[in-house]
Amino acid sequence: MAITLRKGFKGIMEFRTGTSPVISTKLMRFMSADLPISQEALIYTGSKPGVDIRQIFRSGTADINGTIASVLTNENARYLYDLAKDREEFELRLVYYQGQTKSYTGCKVNTLTFECTAGEVVRFNMAIQATGFENLSTGDDDPFTVGEKLVTWDKCRVDFPSGLSVIETSMSSFNYTIDNGLRTIKTHNSDSLFPADQNVGIQKVNGAFNVYNFQEPPEGTPTASLKLGVESLEFYIGDLIVRHDVVFHPAERHPLSPEVIVSTIRWDRVDDLG
Repeated sequence: MAITLRKGFKGIMEFRTGTSPVISTKLMRFMSADLPISQEALIYTGSKPGVDIRQIFRSGTADINGTIASVLTNENARYLYDLAKDREEFELRLVYYQGQTKSYTGCKVNTLTFECTAGEVVRFNMAIQATGFENLSTGDDDPFTVGEKLVTWDKCRVDFPSGLSVIETSMSSFNYTIDNGLRTIKTHNSDSLFPADQNVGIQKVNGAFNVYNFQEPPEGTPTASLKLGVESLEFYIGDLIVRHDVVFHPAERHPLSPEVIVSTIRWDRVDDLG
């Protein structure tokens, strides 16, 4: 018996925000997507001695959460940042071959991370939670053919205060993360096994710098160059420019080895994301 193999996604996603009749759309390419629907069966186990009774009496509630990852292209960093920062609800459509589309509704961004490494293209990783799902047939097999320019390391930088210029000139990579702490809400008297809504937690913004030859401070102690005070940093990632007041954690030196010395300096935002 011959097996007909079906092709996977085309690496195109569509964000849809707003409410009808005013719907705003944004098309992007992506490299990988993993948004499974997790659901368990509720099972009753009998307690009569010597008898093994297992009876499935209904399906459990369903959760939809996963990640989308890709390289960053021009004019997309600001859009993704605003989507995560504003915790806006949206519909996400993943386009497959032959006009088939998977639609995830009630989506919100749980976490968004930009990763910028010297000599490489910038990457992003976005964790998403949704409250609904359906298969669509759009009939459009080629919805996005516009050429895009990749965002490379030379389009990213962090401006430090003058007293911390050693980090700016010796930095090999940095990452920037928004964490919304989403929690799903499930209610009684619902006809759906999917969550009724999603609640946002306390929004956190943090990240880390990897710096060559930075041997301070000694383990567990702050120094004058990285005192536990508030500093203002300005991040440039493609078309995104954002300023934060941050506090630094003591530097973490990587294990000593014959390789070059690299230290990791973590930071947390302490101002209003706005």
